[in-house]
Formats: sequence, structure tokens, C-alpha cells
Amino acid sequence: MEVSQSQDFNSKKMNNNFRWTPTMSRFMQKCLVEQAEKGMKIDKTFKRPAFIATARAVSEKFNVLCTDSNVENHLRTLKTKYSQIKRLKSMSGVGWDDTLKMITMDNDAYNEYVQVRYS
Repeated sequence: MEVSQSQDFNSKKMNNNFRWTPTMSRFMQKCLVEQAEKGMKIDKTFKRPAFIATARAVSEKFNVLCTDSNVENHLRTLKTKYSQIKRLKSMSGVGWDDTLKMITMDNDAYNEYVQVRYS
């Protein structure tokens, strides 16, 4: 799939169900770090050209059509997941297994979490 028109990257309409693989997600994050180092991040948000440049890089590397909206939405999803993990890790009885890259909970912490979360 050839992606050469800049409007493809900027179009909010072309944002239907883009699927991120873990490899694509890591690549996107590295691209955004590079954009931040170039001064394309103000306070807690990126400038629109950072999302556009990252979308182009993802599109070219993985031969997909990725838009700036896809990048922005995926970043929002990653931030949400990070916040959830951070909140869980702060609970008593909860840890992080660095080998498995996952949250660990003892039975009491799990039962308390489920009771509070789902009741």
C-alpha cells in the first residue's frame, strides 16, 4: 500500500479500527520520544506535527496506513493503561514481576480489589 499523500496522515475520517501490534506500539513510542527531544512536546501534550511525523514513520516502516489520529488515540490508550498499572502497584499486596512483565497480587489483595471494583 503506497502512502504518499499528506492528507492521508491528517484525515480524521480515516481512523477506522487501526490495529496496533506490540512491535508497532514500541516503535511509535520511540518515535514520540524523538519528537519530544526535537521540542515537539509542550507541557504534557505533543504538537500536531509530532503526531503526523510519527504516523508517517509507522506507515512507512510497517507498510500500513496510520494517521495522526491513530497515533494520538493509541498514546491516550497507553497513558490510561499506565495509570491503571501505577494505581494497582500502589495497593498493598500488589507487586510487579519484571520477568513476566505483569502485576502480581496475593489472594487477599485480589479479593479486595474485585470486591471494590465490581460490586
